[in-house]
Amino acid sequence: MEKDNVVRIETVEGLNKLLFEPEFKSDTGRNRPLYVYRGISHADYQLVTSLQRCCQKKKDKMEENEEQLLNNFAKYAEMEHPGINQSIWKKMIIGQHHGLPTRLMDWTRSPMIALHFATTEGDMDQLDRHDCVVWRLDVEKLNERLPEKYKKYLDFYGSRVFSAEMLENTIETIRPNSQLQQYDEDMKGQGRMVILEPPTIDQRIGNQYSFFSVVPSHVESVEEILEDCSKGTVVKYIIDRNLRWQIRDMLDEGNINERLIYPGLDGIAKWLERRYHVRDTISLSISLTSITDITVDAIICPTDMEEAPKGRLEQAIFDAAGRNDLLKEFNAQKDDYNEPGDVRKTVSIGLKDKSGIKYIYHVLGCRIDKGDLTGSLNRLENLYYSLLERVSCDGCASVGFPLIGSGTGGYKKKAWGCALAAFERFKKTHPEAKIKVYLCAKDYQDYMDGKAIRKQLEALEDTEDLLNGMRLTEREAIEFHEMAQRGVERRHGRG
Repeated sequence: MEKDNVVRIETVEGLNKLLFEPEFKSDTGRNRPLYVYRGISHADYQLVTSLQRCCQKKKDKMEENEEQLLNNFAKYAEMEHPGINQSIWKKMIIGQHHGLPTRLMDWTRSPMIALHFATTEGDMDQLDRHDCVVWRLDVEKLNERLPEKYKKYLDFYGSRVFSAEMLENTIETIRPNSQLQQYDEDMKGQGRMVILEPPTIDQRIGNQYSFFSVVPSHVESVEEILEDCSKGTVVKYIIDRNLRWQIRDMLDEGNINERLIYPGLDGIAKWLERRYHVRDTISLSISLTSITDITVDAIICPTDMEEAPKGRLEQAIFDAAGRNDLLKEFNAQKDDYNEPGDVRKTVSIGLKDKSGIKYIYHVLGCRIDKGDLTGSLNRLENLYYSLLERVSCDGCASVGFPLIGSGTGGYKKKAWGCALAAFERFKKTHPEAKIKVYLCAKDYQDYMDGKAIRKQLEALEDTEDLLNGMRLTEREAIEFHEMAQRGVERRHGRG
């Protein structure tokens, strides 16, 4: 999509553009343009129909399966919906309403309802892991692209959207099912698609203020249609992941939730399940992911010298962000950068669009020194801890760490211990913090070691299991245990 049609919302005040955008209509004297909205929980998801997902977008399978799906559904639905077989459009609407894969796509007249679906997750712990999106479509501008006979029927009925009966009258064929083929033929051309208002067959359709778009079978995703539309027909509102919890709570307080969306006890149960979800505001995950690909507010970029970039990881971060622009930003910083632990914070340049990363914290790291093992372990743990404090104080809701300080001396497991102990200390000393921490492993063995060490830290009281599970020499295991035990003592207020 063109950049003019994409609006990024990063503050609650930014929602005003979405919620209060309807312009004054001189012909009616009201602020009521015909906009429909669609909320999606992930900004990267395409606008595809349930039929396309069912058939893996294979057109021959869709054409083959669509008629069979609708006819078989109608066979079983006749008792609840007498006369359903008389209209292909009624089969489709009722089927879509009950979860049948169809070519219809759900929209709503309410931006608040769209925000509900955009801020709904099956796993609520994922709510702030990725941006969501609300699409807005101007139906009247979309109608300008329709063939003349469709426009005439809208004018004849004095309507701006089609009903099932209007579509039947517009597309005259002998067999009801052949109307789909005729519709596909009529919609060939740029930016053509009909918006359909369903009959209120139950309270849910009314409460959701539902509309459907009838997606032609030759279209692989609705974005194809929207990209061909004139300027202003469509707007894509991308909502920052860090707003989703706040928006979700605002909607709940305004009674835009499952008990409204799904009337009855099923909706009440869904609403209560989510409302009483206990949010883990401080969490740690170990990820087998490149640090430049992880979706977080900030990443840590370690270096061991004043001149940047030097190390392999640091160069990879600079290359992913845009080396020249990031280097310029880095050199413009005036913060001291001479001693281990010194930090320079820069914007992420090109990484923001690629991975959603906003900031890079460049830190002069420290390594584990065999000649001063205890002292260097303490310094490394304190470095992790101070970085967590800095990032949290700066308002970042999530941060990605590489394994700092492990070097090439075979001390990766000890570096994991420092990182995990620092996190536990931070969690104990900052219970009010709201941050998700991701420790990124660059290879599978590092990842498995980190997971194993974390598990051992969680059960530190059993020293024998720790010694057996670490696969270290006895001396190394004892040293690690002593270091980790200090973290436990801090956690319980004994250090």
